[in-house]
Amino acid sequence: MYDLKAEIAFIPTDLGGRRMPTCSGWRPQFRYCDQDEPEDWDVVFFTDEDVEWVTPRQTVKAYLCFLSPHRQLGKLYPGTEFLLREGARIVAKGKVLEILALEESARKRVESQSY
Repeated sequence: MYDLKAEIAFIPTDLGGRRMPTCSGWRPQFRYCDQDEPEDWDVVFFTDEDVEWVTPRQTVKAYLCFLSPHRQLGKLYPGTEFLLREGARIVAKGKVLEILALEESARKRVESQSY
């Protein structure tokens, strides 16, 4: 169950991007571009089944799952732009294409914390 689908453009290595390819299961930090929120959010990155590796300079359609989906409600819409980071380094830029199961993920997360 994915929270959203996005188009993600990986920054070339010579411009400060990743040195090595990445694949499904990668866990970067997500940061909003247009909000006054300096906080990063942990996400898990998933590629389409036909894409095994994603290299610097490549643009892909991918899926993201938030570790704190309940903290994202009301902030994400199709067209929302964001950065993916590894520590202080920005390694990719993205745009939300579609909200998928964010509300359901958020509900489940809140329910699991109430025990």
